[in-house]
Amino acid sequence: MRDVLRSPEILAQAVREVRIARPGTEEAQAIEALQSIEQVWDQLFPAEQSQIVRTLIERISVAPNGISIKWRSEGLNKLLRDTLESNALREAA
Repeated sequence: MRDVLRSPEILAQAVREVRIARPGTEEAQAIEALQSIEQVWDQLFPAEQSQIVRTLIERISVAPNGISIKWRSEGLNKLLRDTLESNALREAA
């Protein structure tokens, strides 16, 4: 999951979605929010990790030649929104 959240394609998609949903959010702020998940991933309980994965992924199909992942269109936006809000609360404290 860390590699997925670091990939340029996912970061670009996240920035596009966040700019639409939250016009005041800076590109760097959105990227930082995604990267902050990587920093705490190992500290999360398995149930929390699972919830993040369920938020992002709708379906995984396994075939003889590989796997296909269908992403939830609203999942990345929700994850970013939650992370940005959590980061803002931490900075205010």
